[in-house]
Amino acid sequence: MLAALLSPILHKWWPLELVGLMLLIGLVLDVAVYRPLLPYQPGWAAVPLGLLELGLTVAAARTLELGAPLRPALLLFAATWLFTQLLAHAGLPLLRLSWPEDGGELGAIVQGGIVVTADDVTLRNLTVRGGDYGIEVREAESVEIDDVVVESAELDGINARQSEVAISDCEIRSLPGRASQGIDISFASQLPPSVVEDCVIVGGSEGIVSHMANVMVRDNRVRSTELRGIAVTEMSMGDVDDNLVENALGIGIFCGDYSHCSIKDNRVTGMRTDPSGNPTRAGLGLVAHYWAIATVAGNTLERPPASFIGARIESR
Repeated sequence: MLAALLSPILHKWWPLELVGLMLLIGLVLDVAVYRPLLPYQPGWAAVPLGLLELGLTVAAARTLELGAPLRPALLLFAATWLFTQLLAHAGLPLLRLSWPEDGGELGAIVQGGIVVTADDVTLRNLTVRGGDYGIEVREAESVEIDDVVVESAELDGINARQSEVAISDCEIRSLPGRASQGIDISFASQLPPSVVEDCVIVGGSEGIVSHMANVMVRDNRVRSTELRGIAVTEMSMGDVDDNLVENALGIGIFCGDYSHCSIKDNRVTGMRTDPSGNPTRAGLGLVAHYWAIATVAGNTLERPPASFIGARIESR
C-alpha cells in the first residue's frame, strides 16, 4: 500500500518493483529455506533473517537495474520490516487471542508432549515432537484433537486413559519400534464412544488400539506396524469402518478378549508374516481372538479372516 502511494507521487516505478521483489524473495525463502531448515523460529531470528533478506534484495535490485535510490529503498525496506514485527508481536495477538500461546505461529510446535486433564479442551493445528507420549489425556471428557502432527514419541503418539476423545485429521509418524503405539484409548468403557477418524499412522507396534473402551475407528490409514494395525481388545466395543491398513506385520485388524466389534468396508493389503511361526500372526488381514465376536461386511482382505480360542466371526 505504501509503494502504491509513493509511485504516483514520485512518478517512478521503483517503489512497486522493489516491494514486488521483496515479496518474491520472502516467499521463496519461506517455502524453500525457512520451512524445511527452520521448523521453529524464535523471535530474535527476525533480525538475522531480515538482514539476509535485505542483502538478497539489494543484490537482486542492482542486478535487475531497478533504479531505486539506495537511501529511500533502505528506508522502505526498514519500514516494511518494522511493520511486520509490530504486526506479529502486537497486532495479531489482539486479533487472535491464542497467538502468543501458539508460539506466534499459525501452527504451534510443542517440544516434549502435552497433558490434558480437563474437560471440554480442544487441541488444534499444532505439531508435537518427542516425549514419552505426544499427547496424554487423563480422566477428561469432550476432548477434541484436530489437525495435529505427532513425531518421535517414545511410547504413544496419543494416549487417552479414562477419557472420551474425538481425534481427527491427525498424523503420527517416526514411531521408534515395537514398544510404541500410534493411538491408545483405554479404560473408558463407562464413557461415550471415542472417535478416531481421518488419521495417518506410520510405524510402531500398533497403529490404533483400544482396551476396555468404546471406540469408533473410521477412514484412517495405518501403515507398517509391527504387531497389529488396528486392535479392539480387552472387552471393548468398537466400530472399525472404511480404514486402510497396509504393510502390517502379523495382523491387520484385530478383535480380541471378549470384545464386540463391527468391522466393515475396510481394506487390508501387503500383509507380512511374523517369523515367529505363531499361526495367529501369519499375515492375516482380520483376526477374532479369545471369545470375541466380530461382525464383518464388505472388507477387502488378501486372505480370509480367521478366529481363535472361542472367538466368532459373523457375516452381516
